[in-house]
Amino acid sequence: VTGVQTCALPISLFGCEAVATGHYARRAVSADGRSWRLRTAVDHDKDQTYFLHGLKSDAIARARFPLGGMTKGEVREAARARGLATAEKPESQEICFVPDGDYRSLLRTRGWEPKRGEIVDEHGRVVGSHEGSAAFTVGQRRGLDVASDAPRYVSAIDPRTNRITIGRRESLERREIELCGAATPSGVLPAGAILRGAARIRHRGALAAGRLVGSGGGVATLQLEDPLWAPSPGQTVVLYEGETLAAGGQIRAATAIHA
Repeated sequence: VTGVQTCALPISLFGCEAVATGHYARRAVSADGRSWRLRTAVDHDKDQTYFLHGLKSDAIARARFPLGGMTKGEVREAARARGLATAEKPESQEICFVPDGDYRSLLRTRGWEPKRGEIVDEHGRVVGSHEGSAAFTVGQRRGLDVASDAPRYVSAIDPRTNRITIGRRESLERREIELCGAATPSGVLPAGAILRGAARIRHRGALAAGRLVGSGGGVATLQLEDPLWAPSPGQTVVLYEGETLAAGGQIRAATAIHA
């Protein structure tokens, strides 16, 4: 089985006690011994706990991560020793369902049609045009046909108006990020809860010290000591306490430092 999502099923129906997965992660019991948490893999370059943040305690309890205590090199050696064809399989950093890396082509097959829209600066002045906001991501620099005295990056995307906002690199730094769906493996983060640790907003991205403050209903605010660059609505945020993944959620909004 390749996905631990299967753990949500009553696996006893299959005569199983646990589900093994090839994700690079480990498990840990909480300090009070009452619940399970995800723990980062030994091989930090391959760690996948960021993607698995939504797993709940009961699912983690029934999951097994045999690769979590091994480096990628050790995994390949083990595969070679067993004569497995995947031992020499090349590394891939692409999205699994977009093997050629061209997600715009994928969008076209799903009905997206390019539509010309405006590119504006942070003051709302029109400085250029584009062929469709879906072809851009926050933090993107390439593909902006705009004359400027310094590099400009996509700082905001409005799919309703098909408008792209661009700015200088420093304008994309954020110290406060609002989350929705904020939860720990034990459940939704309650109002008044405060978790301290190191936050990450993208896989293998930089870690920044801060605290997560719950407002209730899965809404929370991430307050950072040092800014993180180019958070984007819908992006996953996770918070680590040492090697343990404490909580995760999705970005709803981010406050500009100089707002």
